[in-house]
Amino acid sequence: MNLTKELVKHAMLERLKNYGHGYWVTLDAKTTGYGEQRLISFDVQLGQFAQRLNSYCLGRRYRRGETRLAIAGAVEVGSFYDRPHAHLVVMHGDEVVRGFEEIELEIRKQWYEVIGATGYKTGNLVNVQDVGNLKSRIEYALKNFKSNQDQANRLVMH
Repeated sequence: MNLTKELVKHAMLERLKNYGHGYWVTLDAKTTGYGEQRLISFDVQLGQFAQRLNSYCLGRRYRRGETRLAIAGAVEVGSFYDRPHAHLVVMHGDEVVRGFEEIELEIRKQWYEVIGATGYKTGNLVNVQDVGNLKSRIEYALKNFKSNQDQANRLVMH
């Protein structure tokens, strides 16, 4: 199946539009690495990160399988550093009682732990902002997405 950028954008917007709260998150890989293995490792790290963030934000309700954060975006390889990074929209409803500052710090902490880096409070491997305009965030995350391209530009859905 050949997914068009417009079809993917529409599906992501439909999935995320009814949540009341959200974050725009950019996560950078720690090292550049080479070939397909760096992307596989990055995908595994994104999965571990999503699990940890869900557990932090939703606690037992997540662990019992009752609810989860809606995470969508794309992975791309930067043209300057040739390093994988992900642009993600993380959305949730009113069930998350933690504030922006708490969640931002936890996102930083968990990503740095997952990739084995230090300096999560001041490092530049994570950027967290309020989601703002959902449509423009999704469009930016998908800016390099082409379904017939190599696996370096892939979708993220957790």
